[in-house]
Amino acid sequence: MAELRKKSGLVGELSAEFAGTMILILFGCGVVAQVVAGGALTDPAGGLGDHDSIAWAWGLGVTLGVYVAARLSGAHLNPAVTLALAAFKGFPWQKVAPYAVAQTAGAFVAALIVRWNYSEALAKA
Repeated sequence: MAELRKKSGLVGELSAEFAGTMILILFGCGVVAQVVAGGALTDPAGGLGDHDSIAWAWGLGVTLGVYVAARLSGAHLNPAVTLALAAFKGFPWQKVAPYAVAQTAGAFVAALIVRWNYSEALAKA
């Protein structure tokens, strides 16, 4: 696995963090938007989704995000994890800022996609 990281370089690692974080936020925020837009908060009996669907989607999002990013970057998927790994586990400090930017950008793009996808339904909710 170390050979794959060396071969892909920093750009590959950052791309993996971007994609993994984007997948995590797409699933997590997407299911919350679906539950809210589906009316589960105002009509639990007739609404789409519930707390269980939110928990399952977040779990699936974490699983898929880690699956996508683990081989290239270690799948930090969160700037706090990257910072903690640098502080306590020897992750290179010069990679902390680029990783945090890639993770934040991935989360931001995912949030934009969710907002775009549910904008009409959320305006009515």
